[in-house]
Amino acid sequence: MAASHSHKKGTQDEYTQQLLVLFPRGDPDYFRNCLEHYKENPVERITEKILVDLGGHYPQIPVPQQAHDNRLNACLRILALEIFPSCDISFLREQVLQCQFAHVESVVDALLAKGNKWPERLNYGKMDPHEGIRSEKYKRQAQLQLTKDYPHVWKSSIRAVLAENNWDYIHSFDQLKEMGSGGFWNTLRNLFMHWSAASSVPAHGHISDHHLLEQLKQISQRSIDLQIHDDGILAQRINLTEYTDNQQLMTCDCCYGDHTFEQLLFCTEGSHAFCRECINHYMSEGLFGQGSLRGQSRIQCISSTDDCQGCLPTQTLQHVVSQDVWKAYENALLESCCHPDEQRIQCCGCSYFELDTSTKPLHSMLIYANRTIQHVARWFMVVEILAFSFVACRQDNHSLLFLALSSLSLFTQWVWFDQWDMKNDLEIAYARVARSRRGVCFACQNPACKTITCLDCRRPMRGPHKCWEKETDGLRLYVEKAMADAVKRTVSRISDHRGPFSSRSCPSLVPQLLVVVSEI
Repeated sequence: MAASHSHKKGTQDEYTQQLLVLFPRGDPDYFRNCLEHYKENPVERITEKILVDLGGHYPQIPVPQQAHDNRLNACLRILALEIFPSCDISFLREQVLQCQFAHVESVVDALLAKGNKWPERLNYGKMDPHEGIRSEKYKRQAQLQLTKDYPHVWKSSIRAVLAENNWDYIHSFDQLKEMGSGGFWNTLRNLFMHWSAASSVPAHGHISDHHLLEQLKQISQRSIDLQIHDDGILAQRINLTEYTDNQQLMTCDCCYGDHTFEQLLFCTEGSHAFCRECINHYMSEGLFGQGSLRGQSRIQCISSTDDCQGCLPTQTLQHVVSQDVWKAYENALLESCCHPDEQRIQCCGCSYFELDTSTKPLHSMLIYANRTIQHVARWFMVVEILAFSFVACRQDNHSLLFLALSSLSLFTQWVWFDQWDMKNDLEIAYARVARSRRGVCFACQNPACKTITCLDCRRPMRGPHKCWEKETDGLRLYVEKAMADAVKRTVSRISDHRGPFSSRSCPSLVPQLLVVVSEI
């Protein structure tokens, strides 16, 4: 029986290889499932089914976008980022794990059968790395590593924390660190069980999972960065003490405070020095306040004693000011470099924009259209006047009738041309042409944003989008419904244990319910 089973499996593998040659990048598990339903000529019948019944479409293995990634994560990213960007990732993850083959197609069919009724997420169209699907090797090694990192915590507690954080090592490490040792008795237990627990866990060098090794590097780099920050603060204190003892402190030319040489920023002339606080305040006021530094590529010296021709060095200035101030300064420089007549498509979520070269600016088109229409109308009037002159010279009954009709037509055209809102019609035509050329949405290429902007209402697009619709109202109704459902569940539990709900049966809950209802 075992021999027949192995022979059947070998034949099935041979048929699967033949199908993979015919349909490259196909899902082997899908082909194996199809082979179970055919006994005679399975390859020919499956090929006919794919080409005739399915129109040449068949489940394929998605290409992983990241190195050392597995197939399930690639399918999950396609579902969470491209097909269902509003669906909850944990729900999609459960659906993917329930499928044996053709994960993307099976999950799409299952969700469409629900009729657009699935849990939504607030972080639209984004997926964090810790929300992926972990392999069994990663889970096993992460649990062993956490057991080594926290020997005073029970293994069942470590397993529960891992399950709560989707088996992510970094989030579980931080949560266990916040939990602490658990009191005096756990500390005493750790004294006796530390060596036994540590000896049962493999060393750090035996970890083979690539993702777990990268996370361990992040944890070690985090501790190194913290140590560098603490060492820097200590060095500044020692340096300030030495400068103070030797009376070598230098004065800031803006606030006239005493600082060390390393804490000062000098202008290019080398005659004026400023502290970091004054530089940050000056840059913030020049960008967000008065706006005198917007678009200025050269920051002048801010000394108030004399007219200094120097400036603040840009490379040093970038390390002195905060990150948000420096980003605002770069955005102001970028906007000043663009010509005012150039059309820009701006992202609604960040400062990213692109130049729109699909159509010319509207004001130039209006000027050209006005000139063209004026020339056409002028020559049309000349032709009509010449025709009137020719008809008036003949002076017969037919000519007089034609002259009267032409005069009436000329008067009607003059009235129509006087009442015609040419600018409005040209704006409507321009909007239609621009919409057909550049589309209805704009995808931001900023890796930290990735927002899809509607070009009509300039708002983010999330699923079936309706322009000028207040999305905050939908979010408010969603929160209010969740609060109302929570109150209903609380009241139903109380009624099950204590009978019908009333103010006498549970007086402590009445004020809380009144507060919740008033907020709704």
